[in-house]
Amino acid sequence: MKSKLYILLGIIIFAGLTLLLSLGIEKTRTVPKDKSTNKKSGEVIEEKKENRKASGAMESMQWMSEIRAFPDEDIPQDKFYQAFEYSKANLQNINQRDDLGQWKSIGPDNIGGRSLCLAVHPVDTSVIFMGSASGGLWKSTTGGTGATAWTLINTGYPSSAVSSIAIDSANPNIMYIGTGENYGYQYSENGLDVRVTRGMYGIGILKTTNGGQTWTKSLDWSYNSKSGVWKVLINPKNRNILYAGTSEGIYRSNNAGGSWTQMLNYKMVMDLELNQSDTSVLYASIGNLTNNVPLTDKGIYKTNNGGINWTKLAGGLPANWSGKTTIELYKGNQDLVYASISNDFSYVGYFKSTNAGVNWSQLSTSIPIGSQGWYNNGHIVKSNDPNTVLVGTINVEKSTNGGSSFSTKSDWSAWIEGPTPAGEPEGPDNFVHADVHYYAENPKDPNKLYVITDGGLYRSNNYGETFYSCNGGFVTTQFYASFANSFQDSIFCLGGLQDNRSAFFQGTASWYKTFYGDGMSCAINSQNDQICYTEYTNGSINRSNDGGVSWSGFHLPDRHNSLWRRKNSFDSFISNRR
Repeated sequence: MKSKLYILLGIIIFAGLTLLLSLGIEKTRTVPKDKSTNKKSGEVIEEKKENRKASGAMESMQWMSEIRAFPDEDIPQDKFYQAFEYSKANLQNINQRDDLGQWKSIGPDNIGGRSLCLAVHPVDTSVIFMGSASGGLWKSTTGGTGATAWTLINTGYPSSAVSSIAIDSANPNIMYIGTGENYGYQYSENGLDVRVTRGMYGIGILKTTNGGQTWTKSLDWSYNSKSGVWKVLINPKNRNILYAGTSEGIYRSNNAGGSWTQMLNYKMVMDLELNQSDTSVLYASIGNLTNNVPLTDKGIYKTNNGGINWTKLAGGLPANWSGKTTIELYKGNQDLVYASISNDFSYVGYFKSTNAGVNWSQLSTSIPIGSQGWYNNGHIVKSNDPNTVLVGTINVEKSTNGGSSFSTKSDWSAWIEGPTPAGEPEGPDNFVHADVHYYAENPKDPNKLYVITDGGLYRSNNYGETFYSCNGGFVTTQFYASFANSFQDSIFCLGGLQDNRSAFFQGTASWYKTFYGDGMSCAINSQNDQICYTEYTNGSINRSNDGGVSWSGFHLPDRHNSLWRRKNSFDSFISNRR
């Protein structure tokens, strides 16, 4: 065991020394003068918005799971927290002479990472909390604006995926966060459910009573780390009563999270909504992805007695579907219930009930969700207008007639290349990063809207007509596979980001965005920094001869049958092209 620890420490020390040496040399790299002159030749380089059907999120999660488990097929679900406990117990015993140096974040401070949820402080609405898909819980006291708008909240626990946030409006110091990102069960083996498509690990529900300074475990899934909590709700009439919609079913607590009881044992609860007038009434959507959740279990369910009994609703709803469904209740009339229903890779329809779910009308089938019905599908109804509805697909889709028709309000492809300063606009006022997962509304101003995406947070002051980015200091981007360092310039680096292009580090925390889409492996020529390589999905290789100003692409043989990303190293490929 000691030898393993020494090896681990050696790796950490080596990485730390490498980073320190690179930061110790004060050099400034010349930025390409005019990115507007980029010439993107080759079919793989040309990114057209009409061709973008999916972000590749499913494949990226599959790949992430596989590489973490290699050489095994899967990681036992208790090993994640066991590793945390081991490191916590043993790292404090590191000999003081084993100086690992001081670590400093180098960003990116100007590129928001994949995010899942947001909550606005009910009293001071300049305070907002956002949950990252792999970067934990973050807080802003400026409403998300500014170059240093965000601060990471240390919960003291290892879960990096925050999927739900609930703030007690009567006592905002009390908060609950749900953790884990699980989109589906794929099959059962030896009595165990295997989750093949999933995001980051979770440990259940955490609670704070002092505004986030310290946290305790509430629903403790420390040794069940592949589960996810998609929604935590607080009963506004009895704040000791909580509900949680999870990948393992619906749970209820009667003692403010001290203990939990399973109320519905159906897998993959993707959404859960509480009637604010009659708090014994809840609605839940069950099922996602074509997996081992029986089709007969998938659907929208309702309880009239606080979760004791549940009824699957029909009355005009589809008999079954295979993707993600999100539910909304209109604040001014809780009998108005809205449902945005998807299949795995297509949109089913937008449905509305005017009698608390007894009967439903299909209003629209034309929302362009692409092939990500299992993944996106953010949803909100404006609190003071039942006709204003937003659905999140690759873009922001808005209806002003109650869901009968929708128009596209954002353009994901309009983002700006280059070193956009942290906190500054990342595109024109119609730009919102692709893949909208969640919407939130300012409780004191219903015109102010928050849009949570694969590229962080975007705000609107006119409920989805125009937008501006709010990602300054939200350091949560996901680096896919490799990180390339220059042999000539210690502060010149290149990395591939999940759904956030590839990006150069050039000595400042505002990274230089280049190329497009999902950045994968990358490399810098050992003798000439002007020659760089990036990899796009499914084996597309791209080369720049001018330090990232322009790119040309070429395909490996049989590319379309290749993996999401190539498992073998870039090294042998690059060595033949220097």
